[in-house]
This record gives sequence, structure tokens and C-alpha cells, in this order.
Amino acid sequence: MTEYLDIAEVQKMDRYKDFTILEKPMSLNAWLKDAKYTIVQVHSIIKTGESILGFCGVFSWENNILSPIDGDTYDSKMMVYGFKKFTTKNIENGLDILVKDW
Repeated sequence: MTEYLDIAEVQKMDRYKDFTILEKPMSLNAWLKDAKYTIVQVHSIIKTGESILGFCGVFSWENNILSPIDGDTYDSKMMVYGFKKFTTKNIENGLDILVKDW
């Protein structure tokens, strides 16, 4: 059976302390309806010892379509528990999300 770290514990980690935790988890396709993100980085809260699995993939989201960037498979109905928006020199509209399963 897969174990997940409690989302409150995840938010105490340095890497995830600035993430916004959703009051109630939402499916990605409902939460991002009509949004556009060049990069969505997936971070799994699957428990690994005292930590979590963390970064596990990347896709884009545009016109309500999920497009894998890394060749992996993702479910647009995955539940999102938290997020952090970001920008970089090359990425205008990026998003990190916390999920259990993707």
C-alpha cells in the first residue's frame, strides 16, 4: 500500500514551504480550466522515509489539454493538493503542483 506524507508536513519542508495548500484538493482539469501554463512540474507526496518522492515529471497545459513534455503519461483528473506559480528567464508561466498520483 502506498503511503503519503500529510500535506501539512510537506509544507514544513524547505522546498515546499512557499506552496499554497488548497483548502480542498481539486482535480487538475477542473482547477486549471481555461488556464495556460507553459510548464507544470509534478511533485508527488508519496512518502519515502522522512521525506517525499518530490519532482516526478513535467507537462504543459493549454486549451484544457495536458501535453507531456517528458514523454511520461499523466491523468488530467489527478488531484492537486497544493501549488506554487513561478517564472524564470525562459518560462513566463510556470506552475509546481503537489499530487498523490499522476
